[in-house]
This record gives sequence, structure tokens and C-alpha cells, in this order.
Amino acid sequence: MSLRSSSPLSSPRSGASRGDGRLRERRRRRLETRPGYVVVPDLGEPPSSPTRRHESGLVHSATMVARALASKYKPLDKNSDLITIELFYPCPNAKERYTLAYPTTAGEYNPVHDIYTTVPLILENCVTEAYASRFGTNRHGILRSIMKACHTKDPHGLASAIEDYNDEMQHYWSALSLPDDTFVPFLAQSASYDLVVHMMEQSYARTVAPFADALNHYTGFSNNVYGEIKHRLVAQIMNTVKLKPGMVYLDMGSGIGNTVLQVAAEHNCESWGIEVMETPAALADSQRRDFTERVRLYNKPCGTISLLHGDFLNTPAIDAVIQRADVILVNNYAFSAELNHQILAKLLDVKNTVKIVTLKAFVAVERRLSARRVDAIESIFRVTEHYFGKSCVSWTNEGGSFFVHTVDRASG
Repeated sequence: MSLRSSSPLSSPRSGASRGDGRLRERRRRRLETRPGYVVVPDLGEPPSSPTRRHESGLVHSATMVARALASKYKPLDKNSDLITIELFYPCPNAKERYTLAYPTTAGEYNPVHDIYTTVPLILENCVTEAYASRFGTNRHGILRSIMKACHTKDPHGLASAIEDYNDEMQHYWSALSLPDDTFVPFLAQSASYDLVVHMMEQSYARTVAPFADALNHYTGFSNNVYGEIKHRLVAQIMNTVKLKPGMVYLDMGSGIGNTVLQVAAEHNCESWGIEVMETPAALADSQRRDFTERVRLYNKPCGTISLLHGDFLNTPAIDAVIQRADVILVNNYAFSAELNHQILAKLLDVKNTVKIVTLKAFVAVERRLSARRVDAIESIFRVTEHYFGKSCVSWTNEGGSFFVHTVDRASG
């Protein structure tokens, strides 16, 4: 049975116990003596622009709330102060601060929902089955207490349940420190698709979402139109090209870096991206630094991540990557014919086993070249078309196709 509850966070408080006011006050005072239960500090103003770098990699949930405190967040309990707790992660001594508050505007980052989704995913993916059983399920035990407190918006109950959860996680940390090979195979497992998407959503909310409007500042109908391939389609593409751990992946036009992060964490690959526009490239760097720290919190392996700001037609470092890449992604859906031809010229030196994935085919799928076209650049490629479903790309809700190009120099 899955540990995750299917009920939404916004469920009514029909199961909540109102309790006695004096009892609640005594409980609040008892909890405030526990480590990690503090009044939210003032963490200052947010960066003034998406191109201003944060000092550290990990952006704590509590930082998000503190920066928008006055206008966007309220205490879970109107009779209580805003409080912050620490949530322990599976990597020894890895912690993140969370403020127990709810957003006043729909669509804003919700720290309680973050806890609600994070804890079950940790227990499903990052803790061995034997230890996960010590946390209970969504029907009983510590996990049940966390789920219930999230539903009922009970900050004191949630703080108490998280304290119990942290105590058990410390036992897990101690087990990991023992000279025992039992955990080695488990810790070597790459993160699941669901966990990778969750980590990416956490990083996006903290580093990209506050500046999302800036991503729309581009010239329409140009080669710099911004668009993202969604997680589900990235997974479909990588399954189609059979990407394996240790391979080299390159995204030519990587935007905020989503595909690069996903491939590195899900497939443990050497993952590269390059983006020419300043704002997406800056946000990609912020997201990369938070994401790499976040993967460490979850104690999962991850391939190397390299995100460059520059023109992929004129960056020597990318030329070197192209020559040894196993999979190259080019989201060329909005590119001009001239730019597509320039990209083809850059791909002449790829190795024979490379898979080049595009949203617009470089070559007709049938590949019936006339005698006068047999010496053209595109003649070295064979192409197969693959279909994807609805809501897989940011620029349309409709389905579409992607194309996989393989090298066939013998008949080129």
C-alpha cells in the first residue's frame, strides 16, 4: 500500500478535535522548549532580480515564507505565532527549516503541503523498508499523525509529529554510520521518477517561481521563444533512446535547466546544458545549486550537472561535449530553417552511436533524398517519429511528435 494519502490538503476540518484552550496553551509552551521550534526570523528581502545570485545553494522553505511574510502567509492557527520547525532528511545531519503557515493567495508556495508530500516520498524512496516501518503508515503511527495535522491545520500537532519523525530519522542516521555493507546497494539506487519530479518542484518553487514572469520577456516568433518540455515527456524521451547511467547528455537550449537536472538525477548521467538568454540561464544556475543540495538531502546519487550561459553555435566547451555525447536534445520547435541548418553543421562530428532528439525533424522521416541532395549534411541521419500525449510541453496542451535521429554515414 502506498504511504501517500490521496486526500487533498484543503480537506475540511471535520476530524479535528477542538480541545480546551488552556490545554492548547500548555501544549504550545511545552513544544516551544523543543529544539527546532522557534519564532520565524527576518531573513531579509528577496533578490531584486532573477540574475542576482543567492549566497548559498539550498533555499530553505522558511526563507520563502519569511521573505513574503506580511502579504502572502498567515499562521495555521490564528491564536498562535508563526513558528518554524526543522525537518530531518535521510542524509545524516541534513535538515531543512519549514515555517508552519499557509498562503493567503491560491497558487502560492504552500510549506505545509510541501511537508505533506515530502515525508511520504522520503519513506517510500529513501529509507530501507525495515526502517520505514518504524514511521507507521498513512493509517497509523507517526506518518498518520503528520498527515492528520496537515489536514486539520494544527501547528502544534504537526510540530509534535515532526519531532517524533525526527527522532526516528536520527536512529536511521546512526544505522547509516555503522561499518555495515547492508545499506550500500540501497544507497546506490537512483531516485525514482516521482522523487526526482518532487525535488525539481521543490527547487523550482524556491528559485524560479518568484521570477517566473521574467521568463516571458522575449521577442515573439524568434529563435529565442521560451518553452519547456515537461517532466513526463523527458522521461518518455529518455526511455525511447535508452539512456543509461554514465552516458553523456546535452540539451542545446536548456532554458532553466529542467531536463538537465532530471536526467542527471533520474539516470545518473553526465548532464550538460547551454542557454543563450540571460534570465533563464541565471535561474538555471540558481535552480542547479538548490537541486544538487536537495539531492544530497535525500541521500541519492546524481550525475554531474553543467549549465552554461552562451550560444551553442559558438562555445568551444559545447563543441567538445557534442563530440562525445550519447544523447543530444534540441527543442527546435520554434527555430528558423537557417538556425536548424546551422545546428546540423555543428552535429557533423557526433559519434556514430549518438541519438539526437528534436521537436522538428532535421530530415524527412522517409528520408528519400534525390541524387543532388545525397551530399547534403542531413544525409547522414536516419529519423524515426514518436508521439506524445497532451500537456507534455509548455506551449500547447495538445499532443505532438518528437524525432530521434541516428547516424548512418554508410549510406549518406
